[in-house]
Amino acid sequence: MPRLSFLAAIACGLLAGSTLAAQIPPPVDGPVKSSELRDRRTAILNRERDSLQSLTSRLRSEGKTSEADQVAADLGESRSPDGSSRFVILPEVVEATPKGAKSVDTVRPGRNAIRLEAARALFDLAIQAAKPPESFALAEECLREVLDRQPDHPEARRLLGFVEYKGGWATPFAVRKIDEGFVYDPTYGWVKADWIPHLQRGELPDRNLRRWLPTAEADALRRDWATRWVITTEHFRIETNVPLNEAISFGHKLEDFQQLFFALMADVIDPARLPLAQRFSKKAAARPAGSPARSLYQVYYFATRDEYAQYLFPYQGEGAKTSLGTYVPRKESKQFGGTSYFFNDVNGQLDVESTLYHEASHQLLFESAGPDDYARNTGQYWVFEGLGTYFETLQREPGGKLRIGGLIGPRVAQARRRLVDRKEIIPIDQFVSFGRARFQGDIGGGDIYLNYAQSMALALYLMQAEGGRHREGFLEYVRDVYKGRYRGGSARSLEDEVGIRYPEMNRGLLGYLGQAEKP
Repeated sequence: MPRLSFLAAIACGLLAGSTLAAQIPPPVDGPVKSSELRDRRTAILNRERDSLQSLTSRLRSEGKTSEADQVAADLGESRSPDGSSRFVILPEVVEATPKGAKSVDTVRPGRNAIRLEAARALFDLAIQAAKPPESFALAEECLREVLDRQPDHPEARRLLGFVEYKGGWATPFAVRKIDEGFVYDPTYGWVKADWIPHLQRGELPDRNLRRWLPTAEADALRRDWATRWVITTEHFRIETNVPLNEAISFGHKLEDFQQLFFALMADVIDPARLPLAQRFSKKAAARPAGSPARSLYQVYYFATRDEYAQYLFPYQGEGAKTSLGTYVPRKESKQFGGTSYFFNDVNGQLDVESTLYHEASHQLLFESAGPDDYARNTGQYWVFEGLGTYFETLQREPGGKLRIGGLIGPRVAQARRRLVDRKEIIPIDQFVSFGRARFQGDIGGGDIYLNYAQSMALALYLMQAEGGRHREGFLEYVRDVYKGRYRGGSARSLEDEVGIRYPEMNRGLLGYLGQAEKP
């Protein structure tokens, strides 16, 4: 179930297993580089896969086709051709295992021995990854892989934010909503139980919550921005004048994105604001179930471009008429700061979800990574728009799955045309030297469209190429840029952080981008 709370106006989701253990390197004392830990994870998964494939072959040779098919299903997908990654959203309520059943199927003891041994090794690796120098992104990745193999692993559940609930698991937010008398509606999220009959009849409350109206009438009362809907989710406060069911869907997408962002970008986020880091330190264990300790992320979602532009004109001027969405950091404006702004861009240049993920990534970064000082950098501005456009590649798949980092979309097509086909690539050692004004074309005759295209392509390459081999070094660079450590050449260069010299990086980027299909 999505983490959604609904408010109207101000009211409101035994065979190969033994050999697997012998081949996994034991934990070591002292700091371990994250690259070494990633190599261990790869070894664990490869050995698990080899063992499952051997078991599948043996079962087929014995004529046990059905059993072989069941084991083969655990092999999972091969690496995506374009390097994209799949991310599974964890539901906030996990029902108790039915009586007489077990979370580990005893019908396939050979398969389970292999999977359980891998789960144990992955959990040990997660614990190691959370020790200095911490790699919380790897720790979370391993914990999620533990739950895929052992859904009732209590410590993996706790570390990922769950508490035991009625024999199953739930997030503290979901427990609080249930305790307050809320139930989950597939369209409207968490609502009071007595709302369900009205929702089933196609009714919503009026502005004062005193009477029920047909859905269209209730939505019409909120069409004016002054009488807009206000809804809250676990992490967001959304103000909007779109129909309520669209607003709730918008909130679902924001919550799913927040889960992915905090997993993928865990090592950039301030540990004091990273729930996983707090749970590893046991600090979160003492907190009662309820809302997060931080304030909610503020979002405005307008029904039309004109309303969006009119609202932001005092801040953006004429630029508001061409903007697709924006996030304004708090320190840039007392009136408009601390909020991300969107509009329902029907048939727009970019899918509205792409803009949503782009701007939400800015908001989550600047409101969770701690104090920034990027304005003091010499150059390095590209990285912020590189990350924003990287998150535009997020795609939703059936069954609560997301896919990120694919060579898809109009920006990738443009990047391929300009960098590969037209050979307009700006040498990366020069590109990273651009400050904000040069990047945006305000000085030096720069081409902002080319800069955006190259930013996206470079971020995709460093996050996804070769199975994400360069990702952690790149994110260390991101953290240094955010903190303003690139002044006077004092910080490690991008090529030093990722371990690739710039000429090789140029060639690697073009080769990676060349995998994209021609438009």
